Amino acid sequence: MAEAKHFKYVILGGGVAAGYAAREFAKQGLNPGELAIISKEAVWGQLA
Repeated sequence: MAEAKHFKYVILGGGVAAGYAAREFAKQGLNPGELAIISKEAVWGQLA
């Protein structure tokens, strides 16, 4: 069985809105491993 993962913040849904939300979290000082994006998107984006 897979090990459970825990995140402080979760964004449900993908697309442009999720990308902008994730970027804002990063600007606010989010630490690595604190945010998960759960989406059915077939293509992964890239934060610049």
